[in-house]
Amino acid sequence: MVSDAYLNIAQRLNAVCPQDYKRAWIEAEVGDEWDNQTAWCEGPAGKMQPEIPPVESFAIGDALRDLRSQMTTPGDKPWSRCTFTLYPDGKFNFAVQYDD
Repeated sequence: MVSDAYLNIAQRLNAVCPQDYKRAWIEAEVGDEWDNQTAWCEGPAGKMQPEIPPVESFAIGDALRDLRSQMTTPGDKPWSRCTFTLYPDGKFNFAVQYDD
């Protein structure tokens, strides 16, 4: 379910950011069986890259691949890049990009 994947990503990203963050995001390239992701947190002290344990990174990648699969209609080209942005109030944005 799409909402489960969003929640999974949000909870894992929230867990690795400082409590006083203003915005956190993951930029990722996603393929059928792989992903490459970078996470960022922004707060009063500036922008930083949190340390994401490998098991958490794998779970985020799995959720991103699941979203990619669920959002692709048969016959359509799947998206290849995405940005998941999370705010402390629980709101989020999810943007995708397609290769030309």
